[in-house]
Amino acid sequence: MLAEPAIDRTALLSAIKTSYGVSGELTFIPLGWGSVCYRLGDDYFVKLWVDAESATNAHIRFPLVKQLHESGFRVPYAVPTGSGALSITIPDGIVALFPLLPGRSPRDWSVPMLHQLGQVLARLHAVVPTVALPREEFAVPHEIQRERLLQLQSAVRRLPQQMVVCHTDLHGGNLLVDDSGQLSLLDWEGARLAPPECELALLLQAEQPVDSRALKHVLETYPADVPLHLDQFAFFLLRRYVADYSARAWRLGQPGLTAADEAEAREGMATWGSLQWEALDRTLDLVGDALRMRQ
Repeated sequence: MLAEPAIDRTALLSAIKTSYGVSGELTFIPLGWGSVCYRLGDDYFVKLWVDAESATNAHIRFPLVKQLHESGFRVPYAVPTGSGALSITIPDGIVALFPLLPGRSPRDWSVPMLHQLGQVLARLHAVVPTVALPREEFAVPHEIQRERLLQLQSAVRRLPQQMVVCHTDLHGGNLLVDDSGQLSLLDWEGARLAPPECELALLLQAEQPVDSRALKHVLETYPADVPLHLDQFAFFLLRRYVADYSARAWRLGQPGLTAADEAEAREGMATWGSLQWEALDRTLDLVGDALRMRQ
């Protein structure tokens, strides 16, 4: 969450010490909307989910993240408690503890970093999960831009589907680059089985006017024999624009927002929503150029 809700920090620290045997200074980190995030000392990262549904979405993916960690991916796996549980419950919600990975969000997307990202995605998309994951159903949950989304939905459902393990939210805030240039991938709460375009489309997620530089360089190290379809890019891009717009519209209806919160939400509705879908055809032209370069 971007603002810390009324959390009993004393009780939170006490529960962590009792269950995990660790302690330290607790520092709130303003991230995302679905959980309350803290840094604990120099070694740990804490997530607190205040609603059970968000906690469940995270918890069912913990085994996947552990599998990825054991396979050599740099990911923040849930640390078990002394009794082996992967989370604890306190009056304020459900808590999990993670190792604090080194690095920072990338300031610029260098060609070597993008090439490494292409290699990481190739490895990720080849993983055979040992746990059942949600499967992409090409749902259209919102009314905005619904007619075009339904047309794209019909088109993509006719395509031969290759479902792979996808993170589904690999924007810059969910990447870390350490001092040696190695990438870590954070926040696996949306992981699912989906077409690879679901992942790759987010490389076009930027303020308009976007360019295709990131996608082109990632595709230089992504397997050329994996078929990629323009209609799938179109569906996942447009659905993301609508979801980002709708999330901010919902936020405007929540109590207790400051003037700055309201301004950020309204600006975001345009920046990540309406301005994006108005430019979708131009963005798809860029995707088409990048796909033709693979041939």
